[in-house]
Amino acid sequence: MEIKILPLLLEIIKESFFIANSFFLKSFKKVRTWLFGSAGALYATKDKLIKDLGDNSFFSLIGNNVYFKIIFFVLIIMCVIFLWFQIKMFFITAWRKWILIKRESVYGNAIIQLSKGYSQIHSNRNKILTVDQVKSILIDFCNCIREIYEFKTKAKCSVSIKTFIDLKDENNGINFDTRVVNLCRDNSCKKRYTNEYETTDHTIANNTCYQKIISKFFSDRHEEMFFLSNDLLSIDDYDNSSFNLFPDFTDEIRKNGELRRMHWPLKYKSEIVVSLSPLEKQESLGFPILGFLCVDCELEKKEVFDSKYDVPLLKGVADGLYDFIKLNLYSK
Repeated sequence: MEIKILPLLLEIIKESFFIANSFFLKSFKKVRTWLFGSAGALYATKDKLIKDLGDNSFFSLIGNNVYFKIIFFVLIIMCVIFLWFQIKMFFITAWRKWILIKRESVYGNAIIQLSKGYSQIHSNRNKILTVDQVKSILIDFCNCIREIYEFKTKAKCSVSIKTFIDLKDENNGINFDTRVVNLCRDNSCKKRYTNEYETTDHTIANNTCYQKIISKFFSDRHEEMFFLSNDLLSIDDYDNSSFNLFPDFTDEIRKNGELRRMHWPLKYKSEIVVSLSPLEKQESLGFPILGFLCVDCELEKKEVFDSKYDVPLLKGVADGLYDFIKLNLYSK
């Protein structure tokens, strides 16, 4: 998104000027109240004030009328207050504009990337596809989502779509022992997953992110069916089935916050996961959850993922993917 500096600067100056004026007028009322309320004290000290203003070399340049000097002195104070509010509000307004521009840039880019991803899904919606064709389309979609978050974070991110392999009946018979596998992942993180990873049992029970989501599903709290953490290393009881691939990352190390940070074995430190399910709960719907959409990032202790924007964004994406995955993989 191209930013035109001069029009933006003029807009900031105009906006901050009126806001600063409002604050200045409010402060002027307080100063006026203080002056009238302190009239007695001011009168008591008038002789010293007059002498100080008369002796001051700067004020001596504007004539010998001491009362004129007092008025001039008050005007200078008011100008300083006025300028203070103008400068303060300029920087506050500029900062707010920057945050807004950055957010518009990020989520404007998201709209572009998602339109690219969904174009393939829509063009293949009524076609009979093989599993490999479905995976190819979804890999491209994962690449689009990865680009959204790498653009946002300026750091390495990875995206994957997980599905259940024990999904056999129409009542979505999932439980905490249900196994989860990678349906697909973006092209950049393929090297992360070794043969050992693929042969490891990844269940809902031994992954905190899946546990949290399925617990919300069982308790009918569908609006809370997501997991978000911008600092996984700070979670004392965080569990991940991939830890089994790192025998040196023992339970003793995991339970110690300092050691956990020193020996963290995963390539990511922040994570957001949403369920692959419709946004609107449907009582008659078979397979209400097909799996999970996962996005992770190598950053920690930063605003990588935002619950206000990223959760509804990814929930909307998962809702859009649900029918495509169900019709092509679970209806055959």
